[in-house]
Amino acid sequence: MKKMKNIKSILILMVASVLFVSCEDAYDIKPAGILDDEATFQTVEDAKTFLNGIYGLMDNTTEIYFTSVFTDEVAPSPGYNGQDKDLHRFVLDFTSGYASAIWLKHNRVINRVNRLVNGADLVTVQEGEQAELNDIVAQGKTLRALSYLTLLSYFSPDMTDDNALGAILFTNVPTVDELLPRSTNGACFALIEEDLNYAEANLDSHEFIYPTKSLVNAIRARMYAYRGNYPMAKTYANKVINDYGLTLTPSTPFDLSNFYKNSVTNPYRQIWADSPARQVPSDRLENIYSLQSYSNANDYGFSPAGLYYFNVTNITGSPIWGMSLKLYDKLGQMPDDVREYAFVDPTTDLSINAVMIDKYPGIPGGPLRNNLKLFRLSEMYLILAEAQAAAGQIDQVALTLNSVQKARSTTGNAAVQSYANATEAWGAIMDERRKELCFEGHRYVDIKRLGVLANKSIDRSDFDDEVPGMPLTISNTDHRFTLPIPSSEFFGNPGIQQNPGY
Repeated sequence: MKKMKNIKSILILMVASVLFVSCEDAYDIKPAGILDDEATFQTVEDAKTFLNGIYGLMDNTTEIYFTSVFTDEVAPSPGYNGQDKDLHRFVLDFTSGYASAIWLKHNRVINRVNRLVNGADLVTVQEGEQAELNDIVAQGKTLRALSYLTLLSYFSPDMTDDNALGAILFTNVPTVDELLPRSTNGACFALIEEDLNYAEANLDSHEFIYPTKSLVNAIRARMYAYRGNYPMAKTYANKVINDYGLTLTPSTPFDLSNFYKNSVTNPYRQIWADSPARQVPSDRLENIYSLQSYSNANDYGFSPAGLYYFNVTNITGSPIWGMSLKLYDKLGQMPDDVREYAFVDPTTDLSINAVMIDKYPGIPGGPLRNNLKLFRLSEMYLILAEAQAAAGQIDQVALTLNSVQKARSTTGNAAVQSYANATEAWGAIMDERRKELCFEGHRYVDIKRLGVLANKSIDRSDFDDEVPGMPLTISNTDHRFTLPIPSSEFFGNPGIQQNPGY
């Protein structure tokens, strides 16, 4: 198989370059040589073309990688050569390239959507085109809402406090000399809600690789869970579960003889192999929203497996990071758990503690490429369980988690668990999220918002660092569970306020 380009090295170079560019660039859109908006937005097709350029910015592999390395999802593997060892040992300050990349990317999305929304007013709309233009704007506003929610989840010290500092709030296209302060969470959440209301009213029907009304309500469910507003989180999680014809993807039939082949028949494995959903977008399985990759190297694509491997997704593919042994043990705790197979490559060698990650197994013609699953139905069940725990409904938590567990059983059966108290219930929710959502970019934010309730934090094995005796965890109240405002923004924008501890 042809050797793939070193995706990890590219990511490091991209992140490093961010450190030398003020994040003012993320919302300064008027450099010399750029066509003005009157020329850019003349037709509905112009607006659509501009929107398509925003989708590539929604790539969340930086969040996935940062979360994997900083928390407890990975351990050094045979191809490891010291990459990001400081990050793995909890070194995090305002020079972090990953904090800078996340900040810059989502502010850039917001800036581009602002151009789209404002530019839509300049479009000459032909007869019968207004609904299409409204749909284009609605897609953009959905992406803006998601970017603001992501910024708050990483950079707000306390998402449950509307008065706490959040992100930079802007709906215009700022000029070069316009330096904006951070707004409160409450102001940012108000814009998110406004954007989602518009989107729900104006989105047309789309495949799951574009924003849909089910995505709008999934974002609402996640947002309200992050805010600690569990009655609203429950309302929208239930809406997604009940109103859009989605069901949890089963783990039967289970045939190990074809499980790791392109012809795999196991539906849950098909989610991650992007088969058949990759060829037939209408076959969404339990996907609510995914960013689509193409197999042709000349076409657009995302390479999440390139975060962990240099070449291919097995032990011969120069693996940089393998699965944490603690996570591997978690996957084996429930009998017949399909995730122990779906997320672990069979070339795993436990004699050298090398557990090969296979959540992103690649696609034919693109061994490191896969769709990025930003929202799935299982997350809605897990949010519903959070809402039940917050209401003291411990028995209901067990039943809701069991819905996910049965769907992940290769026999279709799983025993209902019982919890002695609320702390145990929250702990079970975190454990299920750790298994189901691993390598999707959730674990860091989950510890930040649920760690105290569950009495859990980063949970590593003694073998998860190449040097014995290295620290294995930090407190779940540590300031490093909020990212620093990056140095490029901090020095380029004198009015910006830094997060505590940095």
